[in-house]
Amino acid sequence: GVVPGTYALEVTAKDPDMKEPLVYNFELVVTNRAPVYSTEENPVVVEDLWLDNWPLQEVGAVETVVDLDDYFSDPDNLGLTYQVKAADGEEGPLVTVEQDGSELTILPVLDGTATVTVVASDGLDEITASFDVTVLSASAVYWEANGFWWILGIIIFLVIVLTCITLF
Repeated sequence: GVVPGTYALEVTAKDPDMKEPLVYNFELVVTNRAPVYSTEENPVVVEDLWLDNWPLQEVGAVETVVDLDDYFSDPDNLGLTYQVKAADGEEGPLVTVEQDGSELTILPVLDGTATVTVVASDGLDEITASFDVTVLSASAVYWEANGFWWILGIIIFLVIVLTCITLF
């Protein structure tokens, strides 16, 4: 692409029948357009990240990799560079982010929802965009899905025990 700026151009036209050549001077202004974040066409989707595999008791975080070039583009086809930051929660970082070129790796640390902010720059202009990442521990999901049945089972157990105590 052409580097944005103001250029002075001179065009000279010569014809063998003309005594003097025609000279046209004009100014060409090339502007830069800022990078674009295409959320409507291709929203950033990060599935819930898992901290562990409870009840299997295998601890290990599951990372997610996002290619930022899938979400940012430059209308002037200038190369983009990125800066990425994840906001901390009340108890510290909820996720860690590692960036290598356009590849963004998100690793869960604590339960919660973290906001990840990306600044994309073409060297002349930049755009800032944010998206949320939800981190869940498998134990929290398990309890949310099965908590009612655990509580119901405990209540039934207590009713049976109290009934047995009352009868005997």
